[in-house]
Amino acid sequence: MNPSDEQESDRAVGRLLSGRARLSRPEHESIVASVLQATADEAVPAPSRSKWWWPTGILVAAAAAALVLVLLPGDPPPTDPDPFTARGGSEGPQLQLTCEPGCTSGAHVVLEVADADEYSHVAVFSFREDGAAIWYAPGDAAGESLPLPEGARGLLPFRIELDETHRVGRYDVIAVFSKTPLRRDALRSTYRDRPDTVAIVERVLMVEASP
Repeated sequence: MNPSDEQESDRAVGRLLSGRARLSRPEHESIVASVLQATADEAVPAPSRSKWWWPTGILVAAAAAALVLVLLPGDPPPTDPDPFTARGGSEGPQLQLTCEPGCTSGAHVVLEVADADEYSHVAVFSFREDGAAIWYAPGDAAGESLPLPEGARGLLPFRIELDETHRVGRYDVIAVFSKTPLRRDALRSTYRDRPDTVAIVERVLMVEASP
């Protein structure tokens, strides 16, 4: 709108608001043109669908991909825990306990050792929950720890019988690997003091009631 039209529009609006004579047709058209021009100057064009849809689509796709990554299964869930729980690291001599047919009253436990090349003998005993010690090897006070089987791994020449001595509950099974045979008295002090000349491996045996 040019300056003269703008002035004419202002005069017409003032006259209309003051309640004076009715507007003429040119004055009426001048007011309408002024309003339309002001509306056009203030309007902001809305973005077209093509301008905003693609970044929004990318964000939606990324969120969906993240959701898929969360929901898709990863590693399979762990199975039921093994009845034997190792203590300490995996270096040095190893002791594996296997219940036959299961860790229940009346069953037997097979003992397998491995990676004990540095040692020549092994003694095995356990502690019940009440603190009582059960000796497996040596079998009596005058006996000594047993020679280890040859090779990288092997079975010990005895089995643990889960008899009435092994009532239902937890047992801490201890294996003391040594370079010389040891008797029970020496084994007790060795287990207490834990010198560097021996290796002590502990396993947890859970005895359950027979079905």
